[in-house]
Amino acid sequence: MRAFEQVRSNHPDPPDIHGECTLFAASSKEAAVALERLKPRCGEQSEGQPKRLDKRRSSSFNLVRDLHDLWLRDNESVILISILLQAAQALRDHEFELVLIGIEEKNARQRSWLMSRLKQAAPRALVVPI
Repeated sequence: MRAFEQVRSNHPDPPDIHGECTLFAASSKEAAVALERLKPRCGEQSEGQPKRLDKRRSSSFNLVRDLHDLWLRDNESVILISILLQAAQALRDHEFELVLIGIEEKNARQRSWLMSRLKQAAPRALVVPI
């Protein structure tokens, strides 16, 4: 959630960044709230989050870096959700399973947008005119 908010803050000029990052931050917050409700039943162990996303000057290259960081975080969640789904199924915890499936579907939309946006932003950021 904070990662999308940081990218939105770092890149105020591209018109789609604000809207999509706001939408994805909201869906990430919903996922966090849903998982928080399940914490008393399932427990928690935190190993920390990647810290690369930070405040940076808005530029085409930094936009590509930030979108790449978001894409990596989203793909990390694919692995985590897959592991948690296995646990939910082993526990026969249908509510937990449904929450994870919902998060998985939202993350698929995020990954799709992020990859499309990376492909769009990369030429401008990486191709130097001769």
